[in-house]
Amino acid sequence: MLSGANMDLNNSPTAPKMATSAQRRVQALELRKAGYTYEQIGVDLGISTSMAYKHVVKALRIIHDKTSEATEELRTLEVQRIDRLFEVMYKKAEKGDHNAIDRCLRLMERRAKLLGLDAPMNANINMMASIVINWDEDATQHDND
Repeated sequence: MLSGANMDLNNSPTAPKMATSAQRRVQALELRKAGYTYEQIGVDLGISTSMAYKHVVKALRIIHDKTSEATEELRTLEVQRIDRLFEVMYKKAEKGDHNAIDRCLRLMERRAKLLGLDAPMNANINMMASIVINWDEDATQHDND
């Protein structure tokens, strides 16, 4: 909703059209999940194939956006919880409590996983394989000389 705007969408002349469009998006997505082609969806809903495609894509985008927001909120909450637990355990770890040290390390590992800090490093294996293959070809040529 726009901040500062005093709008009643139910009384808006476009409200029925928006509701119909939202309903069609849901119907189009349900039909697509059931295995319908975009052409079949268009026929069932009385719309063009391209409009059927657009409805499905928009429905998926809305779901993705809502899911992404919820996931990020949950991740933030979990990191805050870990930080609070870490704060308590760290004080004990500083005093030499071995169990607390272990807990701190486990909390740090969990935090790193949540934040993606332990993402694997990418290596260009194709380039490495190419170097080996070229080296083998060069060695074979020298043997034949």
